[in-house]
Amino acid sequence: MRPGPTAPSLKSVVCVDLSMLAALVLALGGLTSSPLGTLLVALVAITVIVLVGRFVLSVAWKLLVVATILVGAAWVVTTMLG
Repeated sequence: MRPGPTAPSLKSVVCVDLSMLAALVLALGGLTSSPLGTLLVALVAITVIVLVGRFVLSVAWKLLVVATILVGAAWVVTTMLG
């Protein structure tokens, strides 16, 4: 039986050519010439930060739960034995 389709790796999805990125920055240079364009750039930047933050926090809360359980278990053991 063949396994189902797998999701593409992050590396294959986030393959950005630097020359394309530079061309995009130059093309959008006039975007910040107006207040509305500057607001759009700021909102896009905040959106990217929030989306990256969501990913980081989705990992961080799991690490905090594991650390809390481990420290709590160590405290219980040392309290019972000490």
